[in-house]
Amino acid sequence: MANSETILNIARGWLGCNEKDNTHKQIIDVYNAHTPLARGYKVKYTDSWCATFVSACAIKAGCTNIIPTECSCNKMIELFQKIGCWQENESVTPTSGWIIFYDWQDSGIGDNKGSSEHVGIVEKVSEGVITVIEGNKNDSVARRALKVNGKYIRGYGIPNFNQVTVKPIEREKKTTLYKVKVNTPSGLNCRKNPSVNANIVTAYPNHTPLDIIAESNGWGETSDGWILLKYTKKINSNAIIQNGNKNTGKALGNYKTTAKPALKVREGPGESYDRVPKSKLTKDGQAHSNENGGLLPGTTVTVLEWIGDWAKIPSGFVKGTYLVKA
Repeated sequence: MANSETILNIARGWLGCNEKDNTHKQIIDVYNAHTPLARGYKVKYTDSWCATFVSACAIKAGCTNIIPTECSCNKMIELFQKIGCWQENESVTPTSGWIIFYDWQDSGIGDNKGSSEHVGIVEKVSEGVITVIEGNKNDSVARRALKVNGKYIRGYGIPNFNQVTVKPIEREKKTTLYKVKVNTPSGLNCRKNPSVNANIVTAYPNHTPLDIIAESNGWGETSDGWILLKYTKKINSNAIIQNGNKNTGKALGNYKTTAKPALKVREGPGESYDRVPKSKLTKDGQAHSNENGGLLPGTTVTVLEWIGDWAKIPSGFVKGTYLVKA
């Protein structure tokens, strides 16, 4: 059966992930890959992500029936209330695994029933002090310590861990960006997160071939974790593969865009990739785009390569369903 340690171990594994080195994006990716999305909203990498963090932990733990997924603190409170698992009395002593909500406008007088701006997972309570693991605490995953019945506590969501058997989600299948092989005689460590301080999950011998599915500041993600790319050598520098098979059945060359009001250009072949800002488009792309970098209808683009339904153009990647042959 599921218990508090199931979700806490997942939360601990993300400690240190932050916005500065973009390691927080993996948390948001877990949330966005889960269906159905709460209210149909896909979280942006620039959004506040404390509730997204709690939800992503629940998703990975297979506990979404007892910890409702949401990217809004107040909406998550409403869902806990709906399933009868909300504790309004903030003066109670919580236990490990409870979801703690904060209201930064709390006066500290009487029952706090204000709007919640932050949320985390209670890790432990000792000698009247609550230790919490939170996402988006100073733009990172970190711990907070506060007193039981302390100021700013809005209330608690109380997961009923007796209602679920843990079934961790399968690792999301991602697009292979390119292939590399290990290029260092001593072999290469693979870490849990893209940081030399992250835990080592495995090690690859020299010459081991690997698929790279994501990049972050000189690190590459494999099916096991993250490696430093400077200790590898590309096997095929042109291989960007969708589900292991490059789509070569579509014609290359010039196409016209049809999306209205504009066609988004992304950094990679998929909706999860960031949009390319106007300043990073080619000069021709900048001349035929709106202020957000979206290509205006009727813009001529040159398709260099097809990756599934996505077209690689000089400025980035665009959805092929919005292109017609020129």
